[in-house]
Amino acid sequence: MVIPARLVDSLPERLWAPGNLIVPRWGDRVIGHWHFCVGSGHAGGVRTIERNGRVLGRGRRTFSFSAHRDG
Repeated sequence: MVIPARLVDSLPERLWAPGNLIVPRWGDRVIGHWHFCVGSGHAGGVRTIERNGRVLGRGRRTFSFSAHRDG
């Protein structure tokens, strides 16, 4: 992994909101598609960071879907 688990776990919870895909730009150039997702896709899953479909980091703390539902 490129990004250490402790760094993944220290990032703000809001990055893992459902459907969160970040497409940063450098001027007119796209510098990758960053996806902040929950690895197992269900309650109790750990948070992951992916760039262009490749997992760069995986946290150790589980993600609480109930605490982050819309509405």
